[in-house]
Amino acid sequence: MENPPPYSVQDAKVNYVPPGSAPVNVGPSQQFASPPIQPGYYPSRPENTVIVTPPIVISSLGPNSQMLTCPFCHQLSSTRVEVESTTKTHLFAIFLCIFLCWPCAPLPYCMDSCKSKNHFCSNCSAFLGSYDQ
Repeated sequence: MENPPPYSVQDAKVNYVPPGSAPVNVGPSQQFASPPIQPGYYPSRPENTVIVTPPIVISSLGPNSQMLTCPFCHQLSSTRVEVESTTKTHLFAIFLCIFLCWPCAPLPYCMDSCKSKNHFCSNCSAFLGSYDQ
């Protein structure tokens, strides 16, 4: 296997010319600088580019609908709240059945304090978070 040919600083020059502009002479101190970009010109991304966005956490949700700016559609609107039975609801019902209070077993399904309140954006229906007591 042969060694690759040696490269010099001159080989690493980047002569980038945006469409519709005059060529730019690249000096030794500017040879690794980013190319100038004209307003309105956006270079295309390669097909295998992966863009990773961090998760968005909203921590100030309460039991009632709230006004906030949706992090997904960026619209200011009130949240839509849906109440849902959770594992906690089922465990309370089983607990009441085990201790011979079976007439009271459906009670956790009627109480909001045993359920989770899920908040959704009223504009784009994106899940924003939940509130548990």
